[in-house]
Amino acid sequence: MSFRLKTVIGIAIIEIVLLAILVISGLGYLRSSNEARLIEQARTSSKLLATMTTDAVVALDLATISELVTQAIDNPGIAYARVRHADGDVLAAAGDALILKRPFVADASIPDAKLDNVYDVSSPIVIGNTVFGTVELGLSTTQLHETLAEAGEWMLGIAATEILLVAAFGSMLGGFLTRQLSRLQDAAARVAAGDFGYTMELRGQDELTDTAHSFNTMSTALLAYRNRAEDVLRETDNRRVQAEDRLYAALQNIPQAVTIINGADEVIHINRACREMYELDAIPEGMSIPLDRMVSEQVHNVGLMPSVDVSLKSRSVPEEDRFRIQLEQMASMEAQAQWEFQLFDQRIILNHMCRLPDGGRVIVSTDVSELHRKAEDRRREEFTELGKQRLESLGTLAGGIAHELNTPIQFVDSNLGFIKDAANRLSSYAKDLEDELAKNKKQAVIAPLNERYDVDFLRAEMPDALQQTEDGLKRITDIVKAIKIYSHPGQGNAQLTDLNEVIRNAVTVTTNQWRYVAELKTKIDDDIPPLVANSGELGQVLVNLIINAADAIKERCDHGDPRDGLITITACQDENSVYMVVTDNGTGMPEEVRKRIFDPFYTTKEIGKGTGQGLSISRAIICKNHSGNLAVDSTPGEGTRFVIQLPRDATIAA
Repeated sequence: MSFRLKTVIGIAIIEIVLLAILVISGLGYLRSSNEARLIEQARTSSKLLATMTTDAVVALDLATISELVTQAIDNPGIAYARVRHADGDVLAAAGDALILKRPFVADASIPDAKLDNVYDVSSPIVIGNTVFGTVELGLSTTQLHETLAEAGEWMLGIAATEILLVAAFGSMLGGFLTRQLSRLQDAAARVAAGDFGYTMELRGQDELTDTAHSFNTMSTALLAYRNRAEDVLRETDNRRVQAEDRLYAALQNIPQAVTIINGADEVIHINRACREMYELDAIPEGMSIPLDRMVSEQVHNVGLMPSVDVSLKSRSVPEEDRFRIQLEQMASMEAQAQWEFQLFDQRIILNHMCRLPDGGRVIVSTDVSELHRKAEDRRREEFTELGKQRLESLGTLAGGIAHELNTPIQFVDSNLGFIKDAANRLSSYAKDLEDELAKNKKQAVIAPLNERYDVDFLRAEMPDALQQTEDGLKRITDIVKAIKIYSHPGQGNAQLTDLNEVIRNAVTVTTNQWRYVAELKTKIDDDIPPLVANSGELGQVLVNLIINAADAIKERCDHGDPRDGLITITACQDENSVYMVVTDNGTGMPEEVRKRIFDPFYTTKEIGKGTGQGLSISRAIICKNHSGNLAVDSTPGEGTRFVIQLPRDATIAA
């Protein structure tokens, strides 16, 4: 809508509002004044008729009353007239017969007469304080309404004419006022189109001229500002290009792999280190790759674990999939700022992720395999040293105990031999004495003595009691020997070791741990040759596995499982390796626990019952010290199986 049209419409609206007020107020005044005049006329006429008919009503002169009523309705505007006696009888009536038939109801105002267009009024016929009758009179309001309608039409006609005249004059005024504005609008359009510095001709000395002058000043300033902005922009572009070149060179030459992903999940940049880390030479330089295309279904099925399972190490994986696995891991860790994972080639990658303002992400990946290897070696050395110190302390204690036990055991063994020999000799002596007395026919002397001292019972039971005592003493000797073997790791030196003897010693040492919760069975291949190994360290591993198996069975029983506990230790061999397998039917382990059981200080036992170092040290002993392998297989609710694999030709680590 143009300014000119707005001016015309604005003036017309103002004029319409003013005229509406004038017309409404004028019509209101005409209506109120005519209604007042009509009401006054009706009251005056009714009172006049009441006065004129007073004497005739008192004298009941019906002819005079009828004449007066007839003369009354001859006056303009009177619709009917009626005179009633005080008792309600109609003495005379004239006018519209239909109106005379309806009950009389006096109107309080003109709107009350709207139904029949007759204003009804009455006046009493009074002499002194006595009412002799009533005059009822009706004035027609039709002429009043017609007068008001004509006045309204006349006023509306004048108002319409005035509005048209105002619109015409407003149009002329708007054209005059908008001529300068049109020139200003054209000039502004040219500046908006880029014609900075354009100026318009100044005419007159009014406010529009001042506005045009301000516009010219603004246009000149915009031209100067554009020139300066272009100079700054060129300089900024040059600096940006230089900064991008330096940043690109820095990204390409830093040793960390950098991956940049935009807000649309597209890989928009990978640096040289990233290409080398994941062998991505097939991806063109500067190419944007949708993330969902990078993460293929094949990689999703392979999965990604913190430590790669042995079965996945030999999996043939395309070169690009290594990078896709990295993105798969990032997509599953949206809320993580840092994580690490292991590639199929055993490299360990540490990743840092940060978000960009546009919703994109930057991932910086560092190969920390060497750091992990050194840290793992250091931890293993610490655990091994800790185990050695523990064994040395235990060996010192066991040596002292064994020394203290050996002396009384020797006394008991010597005395037991003497007692056994003396018992045999006394038994022989008693037999010979009994035979000699029998020869001299003195059985009557022998029989009471035999019965008194229960000689027959002693002859029958004493050899068995002495043999059981001898077997118990040998059992004590074997236990002391097993403790000494378990407690002395051999100072880390390689020596020929009988694995079957190691198993038997471990079973003996742990008897008190498993005998109350499970049955322990051994399946040993007697043809297994001695191996070059540390018998003390192997015994430590077996003892730890047997104790863990007993604890797992006890935990299962504590939860109400009625099955009998069973621990099985198997020793077998093949062409290249010797195996020791420890199997139990305990609680088993869920997957998340099985993955972490070899982590240092990780334990599922209650505080005070475990330190989380046993399996970690055991793995270090088998894998590092003996170049073997310690694997585990477990099913929750069914049990666990540990497999110790030792190579036949391995040498113990120094």
